[in-house]
Amino acid sequence: MRNKPLFPIVITLSILALCAGSATAVPLANLVRLKGLETNEITGLGLVVGLPGTGDTESALTLRPLAQYMRNLGDAVGDPTELLATDSIALVHVRLEIPAAGAREGDRLDVHVETMMNAKSLKGGRLAFAMLYAPRPVERRGPPLAFASGSLVIQGDNPRSAVIRDGGQMLDDQWNSVVAGDGTITLVMHDQYATYAQSDMIANEINEWFGVDGITNLAIPEDAKNVRVIIPEADLPNPVGFIAEVLRIRIDISLIETEARITINERAGIITAGDNVELSRAAITHKDLTITTIVPPRDPTADEPQVLQRRWTGLDTSDGTNRGSVRLQELINALNQLNVPVKDQIAIIEQLVTGGYLHARIIRE
Repeated sequence: MRNKPLFPIVITLSILALCAGSATAVPLANLVRLKGLETNEITGLGLVVGLPGTGDTESALTLRPLAQYMRNLGDAVGDPTELLATDSIALVHVRLEIPAAGAREGDRLDVHVETMMNAKSLKGGRLAFAMLYAPRPVERRGPPLAFASGSLVIQGDNPRSAVIRDGGQMLDDQWNSVVAGDGTITLVMHDQYATYAQSDMIANEINEWFGVDGITNLAIPEDAKNVRVIIPEADLPNPVGFIAEVLRIRIDISLIETEARITINERAGIITAGDNVELSRAAITHKDLTITTIVPPRDPTADEPQVLQRRWTGLDTSDGTNRGSVRLQELINALNQLNVPVKDQIAIIEQLVTGGYLHARIIRE
């Protein structure tokens, strides 16, 4: 293993702004993922039984799988319409997510279940049985990859959606290959870092890292999102160690340049932004924004100040440094001092971006 200095990572988070902390380096694995390591979802249809009168009613589509299920249990139903009166059963969509690292035969994983017809609630029900397949057309889907059953647990406020903890069991191994046929791996940049400059920087860092051992030009930046890395011939029989070493390479955070972004979670009332988000000279007025200035008279008293009110405010962008912009954090601080609600802060930020005064891209969550 090549020895390189390791630096502590310290990340400073703020509810209103994400500012640069004192971290010096982060593992490359924090910035990229391996192509081929993706989660996969398998799905199927199932029947939930045991519902207390909250299941499907008058649903012809539910009758067919119910009749088939009863036939499999040894009690064939001649006329499926005989089952119309039931309201303790619901036809459901069942899905299971296979982790990016894969799964082995026999592994048990969580299963998510949602109603498909008019069932009011799945509370108190149990998934009788469901075979799960790759999401392909029937003629190409192949054998089932897993099966699911078990008691349902309602999550959140939607009684028509539930989860079965460890309710799915794999019937076969499912692995994702990361090594291409030409003996390379591809590092896929996370979206927030995907630029040509970052792709080139990461390729250079990898080449510099392995260059100390005389191994050159392993990494090739293909575009803004992908960096292809050649596995040395000596590591091809067992590439795990090499791949792990690549992902452990420490990247100086001063080399990480991302576009200016503001992330807004309106439901939670959270605004996050990097310290590279800048605001040009602008005056701001808002329906609920009032700046109050108290000017004492010639003989001021605490009980009788003179009060002046304005419905606008401005931000000084010079602050002694002659820079023509301020950071978003300074605007947020000013709005907080004025007790402007977060909802109104979001509206102000959006208007500043639209007007070209706030230089960032808004991302909503």
